[in-house]
Amino acid sequence: MQEASRSFKISPVRPCKGWRSEILPKMVPQIDARIVCVRNRYNRKDWIALICTDMTIDENEIIRIYGKRWDIEVFFKTCKSFLKLGTEYHGLSYDALTAHTAFVFLRYMFMSVEKLSTSQ
Repeated sequence: MQEASRSFKISPVRPCKGWRSEILPKMVPQIDARIVCVRNRYNRKDWIALICTDMTIDENEIIRIYGKRWDIEVFFKTCKSFLKLGTEYHGLSYDALTAHTAFVFLRYMFMSVEKLSTSQ
């Protein structure tokens, strides 16, 4: 993927109509942010914009961190959708909920190991 970045000062809240539009921008501090646009090398029309508020991180590191975060999002989506995390257990006990979550994560790990062993 190709990338391009620019630095901006962004306001965390959009001004509202009326009296707030005059007062709110003066009360809210601006935040330094870097926007990295990443284009798909296989489909030039497909791209994403990543926003990072840590100005010391370079573009490649922002993309690497996003890739790791995306893997975590896929993990939780799989656990919630296919392994029924959140719908299989309906108790109120914290310990039982923690145990259920651990068992769902174990199922995911067993599935991952099985997938790796069959693909090799």
